Amino acid sequence: MPNALPGNLRQALIEHFSLEELRTLCFDLGVNYDQLGGESIDGKARELLLHLRRDGRLSDLCALLQQLRPRVAWAELVAASEAGAARSIGDGLEALTHLVHAPAVRAAVIVFRTQFQSASAQIKVLADYKDLHDLLHTLQFLCYSTMAKEAPRFLADESAESNLLDYELTFQHLVSQIQAVSARPSMPTGEALWVSDLHQAQGRLREGLERRDAAALQQSLWLIRRVLDRYPSRINERLNAAGRALRLDAIEQAMTAICDELASLQLTGDAVEQCQAGAIALAALQRDLATLAAEHDQWQAIDVELRRIEAVVGSDTAELEASWPYLKALSKPLCAGRAVSWIQSLSEATAGLDAALAARDPSQTRRQFARYRRLAGACFYQADKQLKELCDDLRKIGEPLSSLLRVLA
Repeated sequence: MPNALPGNLRQALIEHFSLEELRTLCFDLGVNYDQLGGESIDGKARELLLHLRRDGRLSDLCALLQQLRPRVAWAELVAASEAGAARSIGDGLEALTHLVHAPAVRAAVIVFRTQFQSASAQIKVLADYKDLHDLLHTLQFLCYSTMAKEAPRFLADESAESNLLDYELTFQHLVSQIQAVSARPSMPTGEALWVSDLHQAQGRLREGLERRDAAALQQSLWLIRRVLDRYPSRINERLNAAGRALRLDAIEQAMTAICDELASLQLTGDAVEQCQAGAIALAALQRDLATLAAEHDQWQAIDVELRRIEAVVGSDTAELEASWPYLKALSKPLCAGRAVSWIQSLSEATAGLDAALAARDPSQTRRQFARYRRLAGACFYQADKQLKELCDDLRKIGEPLSSLLRVLA
């Protein structure tokens, strides 16, 4: 079988299935065909693959395709797709770095140097914001949440005090990492002035544990909570703005134009094929980035609403009752046509909370809200993880892009 380009899986679907057969394929996979983007078979195939890759279900597709068209090497095509667009893009850029030593190729590439420089700078910014976002996420779920639970018991319970001492070390390490990321050259000056709140919280936590001072400990937790209430959403806005500013489409257009120029020069061989594969992969990565960034934004908005409600629902369910229609409207498009387990569980929790609110049962409402909150948090975690993986892929592009720019300098 020839080397598989990232677009080959999509091309194989188009070649071996009609539009109506693709609709049946979606039905068998539990995917809502009508909610997929695109109108032509090419567009529908592209959006189906994007949808299944996002949900980690390409293996399900492979098994079904193997049953329906057993003579096609679907496993190899799917494996090439799962290997990631970033590797193909990186290989394409590395190949271009070797080709550019030829004067005619260099003349074609240097026209697009500004686009490559802009992309290189934006990849660094995007990676930095994602690191900052991830560290705050870790602070909330792997540090603060447990500290807040242990704090009320630490004066009376030695195990709680011991746990807080352990988490103090984790907190110190996280604050150091956040400080290091915020000081990177690509981060705007003053972007993370709020880190001083975490330093202050660190001092109050040390004081509380050393002097067994519950008030100092509570103030430390209050400072951490204030950062977590305010800044993850702001960092998320910066992250998505950096993603939108990245303009992968401009790099794709540049590489496509360069590939056309290579063809006009009658250049052939593996390096030229790698450049062509890189241009195709860039188009796929651009679509992935746009989709995942939008979904991440929506889950972030849901998380902000849920944390606001969580703060008062223990004493009064009125805020939850007023906000519930809005929350459902936010989550509905994220859950539509998704067959993955965490989305299905959230849909069941939605129905449970609907029933509890309709029955006007405050106790059951609180229990169902706690379940919904937990499952929505799991969905947000999955969206966050997928965006992080894509940002990690973008990092892999950064180095070969920097190498190309050094050769062009």
